[in-house]
Amino acid sequence: MAVIKNIIKANDMEKAPAFQFYPKDFIVDIDVQTMTPEQRGGYIMLLAYAWLQDEQGTLPNDDETLARLSGLNDRWKEAGQAIKSKFELQNGRLINPRLIKEKIKQQERRQKCSKAGKISAENKQQKLNEQLTNVQQTFNMGTIDVQQNTNSSSSSSSSSSKDVKKHIVEYLNKKTDKKYKQTNQKTNKLIQARINDGFKLEEFLKVIDIKTKEWLNTDMEKYLRPETLFGTKFESYLNQKIREPTSKTGHDNIPWITGEKHYTEDG
Repeated sequence: MAVIKNIIKANDMEKAPAFQFYPKDFIVDIDVQTMTPEQRGGYIMLLAYAWLQDEQGTLPNDDETLARLSGLNDRWKEAGQAIKSKFELQNGRLINPRLIKEKIKQQERRQKCSKAGKISAENKQQKLNEQLTNVQQTFNMGTIDVQQNTNSSSSSSSSSSKDVKKHIVEYLNKKTDKKYKQTNQKTNKLIQARINDGFKLEEFLKVIDIKTKEWLNTDMEKYLRPETLFGTKFESYLNQKIREPTSKTGHDNIPWITGEKHYTEDG
């Protein structure tokens, strides 16, 4: 029983928990056809245990162990040789060529999927960077217009400012999976106040990143809202180091534990 427990424990490692079984290939195999039902059952048991080994697809070359794992026990001496012929001895271990082939196929498939996923993520990030660059240029133009406060550029400034505010709110919604409206007057006033203070688009996005990293999926998630993030504590949030909560409740980051000022409903 201890041998079986140790083999099953090997499956806790990061490896595929299952292999594909092809009924047709199994049935038409001439060696399998000549096996008794008892031998076929023992063979399938050994295949399963071999897949769970640390050295996946292999078994120890020990008849006593094989007898117990196959379930044949005392019958192994008479019935086990036909099963054992389906394995090859390499480096002191019995290997099943078909299991090794399936293992390699799975590894290649995972590598291919991982590579495709990485390329997809890089393409998405590139598109996002291009969008941020375009909006940043618009934002800079809007900031200059606000600071100069000239009548001739007021119309252009208003249009640029709306684009910036829209992007900030959309970014917040995307990060928090919320549906805050860009047309909300209170939200617009808060963002415009911070723009008037000289803050740039990238700094708004940084604050959103910092606080979502810290508060998302914790008790503090309810404060991931415009009136908290873009209020008077905006600059302190901007200069805060990103912290990751160690519990779902986020209690390790609650101010009265960390020693920081307590966040109220208004941030």
